[in-house]
Amino acid sequence: MFACLTVPLGLTWMTAVIRTLLHRQRWLKFGTIFLVILIELPPVAGTAILVFGILPQMDSFGSIITLINLASVPALLTVLDNILKSRGRKLLLRWLFLILSSLTFLIQCGGLVVNIPVNQQIEKGNKIFWGWSSPVSLILISCTWWENFVFREVKIGNFIFYFEYYKKVLRKTRTTTQLILIPFKISLYGVALYVVFSGIESGNLNSNGVDGNMVSNSVIMDVKDLGINALRNMSAKSVLHDSVEGNIRRAVEEGRKDIISESSNNRTIPDAVRSRLQNEQQHQDSRGHFQDILLDNFKEFLADNGLTVSHIASSILCTHFSGLACQVRMQIFSFCIPLLLVTPLTLFIVFQKCNAGFGSLDPQILEFLCPIAEMERLQLPIVCGSFLWLSLLFLTYHTWLPRCERMAKMTSLFSEPLKSCMSIDTSLLLSRRNDISERQHEWSGENSSDGVTPMIYVCATFWHETRREMLELLKSLFRLDAHRSACRQAERQLLTTDLDKFNIEFHLVFDDAFETNRGGKPVLNSYVKQLIDCIELAAVSVAKGDIDWNRCPVKTSTPHGGRLTWCMPGGSRMVVHLKDRYKVRGRKRWSQIMYLYYLLGLLMFQDKTAGEVFEQQEKHNRRVKRWPRSSFLNILPHDVIKQCNNTFILSLDGDMEFSPESLHLLLDRMKRDRNVGAVGGRIHPVGSGPVIWYQQYEYAICHWLQKTAEHVFGCVVYSSGCFSLYRASALIDDNVLSTYNTKPTEARHFLQYEQGEDRWLCTLLLQQGYKIDYCASAEAYTFAPETFNEMLGQRRRWSISAMSNIVDLISSWRLTTRTNSNINILFVFYLFITLVARLLAPGTVILMIAGAFNNVFSIGLNLSFILSLAPAVLFMVVCVKCNSYVQVNVTIVLTAIFTIVMEIVTLGTIIDILNNNPFAMTSVFIGLIFILLVSALFHPSEFGNLIYSPLYFFTVPATFLLLSIYCLCNAHDICWGTRDVVSKLESSNDDDDDVHDGGDDSVSQMNDFTEDVDKVVMAKGEQRQQPIRRRISKTEISGLVKIQPFWMSQEPVAAGPVEDISPKEEIFWNFMLQEYLHPVERRTEQQIRIKKDLVILRNNIIFGCILLNLMYSVGLLQLEVNRHQLESFYVLGKYEPVSLFMICSFGLILLTQFIAMLIHRIGTLFHLLSYVCIFNRKFRGGKSLDFKQAVRMCKKLQSAEPLAETDDTDDDSCIYEEIQHEFMLNDSTNNILKESSNYIGNCPQSTENIYEELSKVTPYDRLFEKNVRSGALLLKSANS
Repeated sequence: MFACLTVPLGLTWMTAVIRTLLHRQRWLKFGTIFLVILIELPPVAGTAILVFGILPQMDSFGSIITLINLASVPALLTVLDNILKSRGRKLLLRWLFLILSSLTFLIQCGGLVVNIPVNQQIEKGNKIFWGWSSPVSLILISCTWWENFVFREVKIGNFIFYFEYYKKVLRKTRTTTQLILIPFKISLYGVALYVVFSGIESGNLNSNGVDGNMVSNSVIMDVKDLGINALRNMSAKSVLHDSVEGNIRRAVEEGRKDIISESSNNRTIPDAVRSRLQNEQQHQDSRGHFQDILLDNFKEFLADNGLTVSHIASSILCTHFSGLACQVRMQIFSFCIPLLLVTPLTLFIVFQKCNAGFGSLDPQILEFLCPIAEMERLQLPIVCGSFLWLSLLFLTYHTWLPRCERMAKMTSLFSEPLKSCMSIDTSLLLSRRNDISERQHEWSGENSSDGVTPMIYVCATFWHETRREMLELLKSLFRLDAHRSACRQAERQLLTTDLDKFNIEFHLVFDDAFETNRGGKPVLNSYVKQLIDCIELAAVSVAKGDIDWNRCPVKTSTPHGGRLTWCMPGGSRMVVHLKDRYKVRGRKRWSQIMYLYYLLGLLMFQDKTAGEVFEQQEKHNRRVKRWPRSSFLNILPHDVIKQCNNTFILSLDGDMEFSPESLHLLLDRMKRDRNVGAVGGRIHPVGSGPVIWYQQYEYAICHWLQKTAEHVFGCVVYSSGCFSLYRASALIDDNVLSTYNTKPTEARHFLQYEQGEDRWLCTLLLQQGYKIDYCASAEAYTFAPETFNEMLGQRRRWSISAMSNIVDLISSWRLTTRTNSNINILFVFYLFITLVARLLAPGTVILMIAGAFNNVFSIGLNLSFILSLAPAVLFMVVCVKCNSYVQVNVTIVLTAIFTIVMEIVTLGTIIDILNNNPFAMTSVFIGLIFILLVSALFHPSEFGNLIYSPLYFFTVPATFLLLSIYCLCNAHDICWGTRDVVSKLESSNDDDDDVHDGGDDSVSQMNDFTEDVDKVVMAKGEQRQQPIRRRISKTEISGLVKIQPFWMSQEPVAAGPVEDISPKEEIFWNFMLQEYLHPVERRTEQQIRIKKDLVILRNNIIFGCILLNLMYSVGLLQLEVNRHQLESFYVLGKYEPVSLFMICSFGLILLTQFIAMLIHRIGTLFHLLSYVCIFNRKFRGGKSLDFKQAVRMCKKLQSAEPLAETDDTDDDSCIYEEIQHEFMLNDSTNNILKESSNYIGNCPQSTENIYEELSKVTPYDRLFEKNVRSGALLLKSANS
């Protein structure tokens, strides 16, 4: 029993130690340590009294009933909570809960008093424990779960109990509290065990004349006198049993075999002891081998402690799978029902077996199980146990109403970890948090839902995407809009519940959207026109037919260019922001800054001023700050923080394709942990050709191993900006968005800020303390470069940006590890090792090729090294001196040559291994192949990528040598590298920057009063606290003449209505253009200086990498050349130490990544299982329907495809009948539909509420009604 109590505590303590080492934890203040001890140690004392002193002297029925009488304190707290919170309830509900909670408390208290037989047995059997020890121990134990039953500060008279504050302190310091208190708890159990058994030995053993150190016939004969007491006291029996057996075994080892023969006929020796001692005597001479001794000892250990081991293992597994059942939303079926049935089923089985007889069972054990001959006398205790079980059912009613997020953390599900194996069913039920009360009182743990419907802004950036790329992204957006419409219909028409509801809005930012026509007037360029054409095609494709929706966008002229707004068929809003490169800064990072400030600054805080924020903060001031690492979030009111926590930005590239299910999976990760600032998905490259094949396998192994290792052992350092979900509260935090908008002023800034903007944003999030997750089940597809030229340009940006940001993280490791609890020194060391491996990759490849030449062609090592080094030096000279066209062609030729060289390396590897040198540098690739093969087996949907593994394997030298040299030698090139298309304006008027403004008549008219507007903006916008808060008076805008830009009157947007920008938004954009988004001036002295600095920085990087790789490769080469002289220093006389260390380090990294992959795959499996629905709603036709099926049906019903052409109309006929019979729209609603349809068809040309009017009744709503009626008619005709 001592092991059952302490082993789980020991495992919990070890887990706390690992968490403390791997993650930064909050520590208890010195003043609160005594408070925590006062709260945590009394339940331990009660458990020790109950387990060591009371339960061993009770029978089975008393023990089972006692173990469900552990909720007296939770029952009392439930009564107090219902009294305090009943004001907001209805009168009937108020009194109902109060009466039930009071009855529950009375039943639990009655169980403490009515259990008189237990007290009598304790008084008669052991004088150490008094009659009141049983209720006292039960009350102390019930204090364990006080957290789950109190949610506010309780005031009784002049005393105030700050339960809410104590809960917050304990939850934030749970890990460190376990680290400090668990040793004290184990020590307290040990003291209690010593006190109990010292009393038993002095009161029982000595009174019967038993001496544990004496081995004689009297010892064996007196065992029977102690049999009844020892078997009832199971722990005492175990100690006595082991003592007698140990003494007899020692006597046998000393040769005193006469004891066994003398007492062979004595029945007082237990059968198990006699059989084991006889087996020892028979096999004593044959135990000469160490393995046999270990095996025999293990068998003896299982024979003696098998019950204890099985009890501990089953309790740990029960706890783990109980949490898993709650995480995958199977709580009712796999958690509540099994745990609540444990007690009644156990009583029922024991009662039935006692009546029927257990058969050949030891009489003493039978007396413990069935202590009373007349089983009818147990009816009263069973009735009492039934009432206790009903009281436990009411106390844990919240477990039947789970509101937790998918894959929620165990700390968010349970208040306490596994403390002991005693009464695991009752402990788990009482430890389960009350999700409803937690959310009502803002105690949602670490999740971020807070009862607020999440808002997702889908933001994509466009530039020069092809028609196919635009079309795939727009199809994804329209599918997402149709999915949200189907979810609303499923809730409204089929009465299902959408547990993953969210609102959505689409914002597309188009870089360089304008060009000048022959008359010098600005018009939309060909890419914007292509986007508008693709919008119509995407709507038709998703709707599966022509759909009646407003295709003409609402046009708006803005200071940064323009804006087009559509109301999509599902009612969602889609806004296309058009950037004029002469008014706003170009490139993706500035497009992101533009829409982030617009969405998170203007739209989120448009109704609040800075004064209102500070005034509300004073009212909501608390003792403990919610965000101790940030100053900005501390001044926000609570409702704004809720809104920020549940507002998300889905960042997309203009060539992405994804499904609504992928967005749901990303959102689950955000809801799981409020500290997650970003989460990325699995990216699949799409295209054709060898370059695409190579990238498909490269993407696969990067996500299989690298991303999973970072996710499991720390946090992901980079979430791809092409498909990532960001939290608004993380972006607006200090040093994130305010640092992200920094303009590059130095050469290194261009490498880190501009070359990989998404990686730098992730670095800022990590340094601010947020976590970045990776969700492998959220899949997206991107159009990867299909040519060598584009791929080299893309990898040049990625490689330089990756190294710059990793160096930034490593250099700021002190600040990052102190701020971010998910990053520790071990994870920083892992990043350092990966960075060093990346920098030494060229030297490693050169040594690998040199070793292969030496093994295959028997060339000397020095000559082999020179031959392998020569192509690298030649390629470096080409990259430094020649243009990009020559570099690409030389790269292609050398890649073909190195592919042949890799075949030689493979042959040399095989020869090296056959020559009994398994630790050679080239043999590490064999282990890599094995790990990649097993990883592919754990990704069955991606197993086809193994087809491209030979291509990736044979291009390893080109990847780690040529690509590295190309990236380093072109580090000064800061162009984008992909889709670099020169516009007409750049090609024809590159030297005239004012052609665009001077050629437009409307713009020339507006220039007359531009200075007046700037004066108004600057006069009122001096204070940076609220540049967008001030309202413009009528006198300030009375002189402004609204002139429609020329591009609005041109096709394809000429037919759309016009909407004027609001004065507040105009001030916002003017401030943004002045502060952050002003276009870069060309040919300035600063740009010339930066260009020179970039070349100098490139030269320094090349010199450092060359020096590092030469020192590394030449050093290892000389160690191998002088092998015979240094053999005395070799490991085992044959393995060179440096090479062995490098290989072992690389192998350890591979093994770590492989283990992380296995752990992550298990988590991904459980995440997908959480979407499986067990209980479905039943229709009249007998068919069940869960929410996913309801959404699928609604998608079919809102499709423009005729219903008669679908394949499964007959299968879903009962669904159509149910919809037609119960949920059909009535005549009044149909009239509203007709009126709204007429209104939408004749909508005005200009209004501020166009979007609101358009989104009242959507085209999908009308299609849904039409298809429902059509389905009913089809069913009617089929039945007739």
